[in-house]
Formats: sequence, structure tokens, C-alpha cells
Amino acid sequence: MRSSRSQARHPSRASRSRRPRGLGAALSLVLVAAAMVATGGGAAADGPGSPFGALDVVRIEAGVAVRIEGWAKDPDAPPHVSVHVYIDGIGVAAITATIDRPDLGLVLAQRGFGYSTLLNVAPGHHTVCTYGINNELTPGGNVLLGCKTVDVSHLPTGSFDIVDAPASSLAGTAPWIGGWAIDPDRNDPVAVHVYVDGTFTLATIADQARPDVGAAFPSYGDLHGFALPVPLSSGPHQVCVYALNHLETPGNNVLLSCRAVQSVANRPFGVIDRVTSTPELVKVEGWGIDPFSAAWTAGPGPQGTGPLETFAFTVDGQPAGTVRSTIDRIDVVAATPPGNPMFRLGGGPRYGFSHELALAPGTHDVCTIIEHHPHVETGYGAPDTTIGCFRYTQ
Repeated sequence: MRSSRSQARHPSRASRSRRPRGLGAALSLVLVAAAMVATGGGAAADGPGSPFGALDVVRIEAGVAVRIEGWAKDPDAPPHVSVHVYIDGIGVAAITATIDRPDLGLVLAQRGFGYSTLLNVAPGHHTVCTYGINNELTPGGNVLLGCKTVDVSHLPTGSFDIVDAPASSLAGTAPWIGGWAIDPDRNDPVAVHVYVDGTFTLATIADQARPDVGAAFPSYGDLHGFALPVPLSSGPHQVCVYALNHLETPGNNVLLSCRAVQSVANRPFGVIDRVTSTPELVKVEGWGIDPFSAAWTAGPGPQGTGPLETFAFTVDGQPAGTVRSTIDRIDVVAATPPGNPMFRLGGGPRYGFSHELALAPGTHDVCTIIEHHPHVETGYGAPDTTIGCFRYTQ
């Protein structure tokens, strides 16, 4: 862990040679600086002939180990430099910079000066430093190549990234949540639990592709993402996501985050397409969908055999009749995202309505409401939804 020149001394305290003089020394320092800029940089050389290089990488790898990588070269001592690793000021390893680094060939004309080691480190916050050890038979001194900090833990880590209810999922479907999770002790996927308003709701496995996570944690790979819909009743909720620690490894479960969600899940939706009139009547036409009516069955049978929609009308706030969705609207079904069961087997895509109102002379406010069907299995409810209003003068 120390050169024979410096014996018991810290590498950074090695004896220093006199400072460079003349054009040759200046050119030497320029070349050293160019090498450090091109490859990520390191400490300045400690006098002419001192090693130079960089500490490029300090990262956590599976098994609560720390990967340490960089490069080092001694300009006047072939062939390779000894690199000493210190963690929190204590020497822990001595390695030799012999690994092929193609990027170094761009500035040094040679490539075999990389170093890499994997060390088991106790949990906690640590400072990792590497030193290039000068050859005792050549000028120069030992050089600090760089220091980086790292946090080591047995606890799962991750992120609760998103809560989303995109238009493509239809207004009445469940919001989606997404994120990622890793147990630092293992490469295996992590179990994730979802709580809604303090109650356990769903369990999933974080095994979906997340290339961004794989780039940040290359030793773990990118199969550590999760994304899933969360069933919510309409209204405000708190959604919390936990990453579960592997039972065979040290550590505990970890709360990734909680998010406030204003859900429109299960809420009926629709549109008034057209309003026409004759001297005696006003005709209102449109369509509407209660998401659950298309997805549940009142008894044994295939999905998509639920009841037709019911539309209620008001004139100046007073009830003015109801109709059922008896009109096929293939255009509505064609516009829904793939995989949504927006059809009724044997009954066609009956989401359209047409209703005629007899209005007294004067100006009136007319509204159309689609009624909600409570889900027979879960009991999830949502308010009836007004899908449109208009003012009409007779």
C-alpha cells in the first residue's frame, strides 16, 4: 500500500522534486494536461516525472461492493503504475494500471494504463481516493489521482416517478403509476407494493426495461422498472409505493415516495354531437360510456355484456326524461385505444343516444347526464357525469 521510497508516509506526502524548468518541462505539463482533459481529468502531477491520471468511476455494484476505475501513467517509468486505493483516509488496496483503455490511445498513443477493482465496503457514506505511486528509481513523487464520495447501503433504492392518466387510457380507466427499484445486495427484480390511502392495494415486480436505470447502475442491468394501473374511486387519494428488501439479504423495506392523486377513474364520459329543432321539438344526439358498464357482467358470461348506458335530461334544472344507449356508434369504438373492451358482445357498440324534448316558448337551459353503474365486484363508485349543456330559445 506504499512505495518503498515513502514507506510509512501517506502517498500524498511523498518527497517532491524541484519544479519544472525550461521549454521541455512546459511541454511536458501541456501534454499531461491534455491527457487529463481528454479522459476526465485527475490531480496535477507532483513534479516532473510524476505519475498522472484520473479516478473516473466510483459506483455501487451488486452485493454492496464498490467498483473503482480510472487510469494512471508514469511518464519516465515503464511499463505500469501501481495505484493505491484509500477509503476514508485508510489504505485498502494496491492495484496495477494495466487494463486496456482505447480512449487513452487518442492522447497518449498507448492504451494499457487503466485500473479497476471491486471492494466490499461497509454501509455508510465514504470517500474513495486513488494515488499513482511514483517509481522509486525515477524523479517525481506520488500523486493524488482523484477522490469521489459514495453511499453504501443494504436498503433498496429506487423512485416513484409518475402518476399518469393519459387521454389514451380514456377518462374512466385507472391512473398508471411507474418507477424503478433495486436491492443493492442482489441483481434479482424487487417486489413493489402499492398502498392507497394507507391500505395495501397492489403488488408487482420491478422487472420491466428501464434503460436509463441500467445506464446509471450498469452492473444491475436495466430490468428494474415497474408500471401498472391502480384502481381508484373518483376523487382525491394518496398513493404510496414501497420497495421490498429481499428476505435473504440484510436491510428493510423502503418507502420510495407518496403522491397525491386526483382521480377521475370510473367517471362516465361522453359528448353531445348535435342539437336540431323543429317548431315543436328539440332533438339532442350524442354518445357516452360508463367504463364499468362495458367491462363487467351481472353474472356468468363473457366480458363486455354489461347494461346499456342511461342518459338523463334536465330542462332548467328539472328532470326531462331518460333514454338508453340503443344506437350503434362504431366511430366511438374505433377511436378507443387497442385493448379496451368498449363493445358489448352480441349487442354491438351501442353508446349512442337520441332524445327529443318538447320545450315551452322562451329560453331554456338543457343538460345531458350519463348515469354511473357501480361495479358489482369492487363496489367502486363515481358521480353521474354531465356531458354537456346548452341554452335554447324556443
